[in-house]
Amino acid sequence: MTVSNPRRPRPSIQPTANFLTALIRRLDIGHTPPAEEDNRTNVILEAEVDGACYQLVRATRQREPTIALSPREYEIVRLVAAGHPNKIIADILQISSFTVATYLRRVFAKFGVSSRAAMVAQFDQLALGTPQRNKQRGPSLTK
Repeated sequence: MTVSNPRRPRPSIQPTANFLTALIRRLDIGHTPPAEEDNRTNVILEAEVDGACYQLVRATRQREPTIALSPREYEIVRLVAAGHPNKIIADILQISSFTVATYLRRVFAKFGVSSRAAMVAQFDQLALGTPQRNKQRGPSLTK
């Protein structure tokens, strides 16, 4: 005997999202957004329901610019960090030393640096702040 599991279809969350968006806009009329460097939060609405306290909070979103390195750029920076000169890097990767120099110029531009030491220092600093490292493609670095 087969027992069917009567499941009610899950209601759409979109009407609730639309209602909350309209409510937030009504409550927040005339409010000037906090400055970007201001990390404060503003309580827009506070309510107690069935003994639980709920707050609707407005906070500044912290967006961190990302510096995306290609897998090849990541590999070259890693080899520079290991102390290898361009010629050795070229031999290891089986590419021209001029190609290595081109990749390094691109990485210098992405990091906003002008020396190998500064590039490695910035790479180490950014890579340490990365929660996960993907060894295949390299980390998504944040500045």
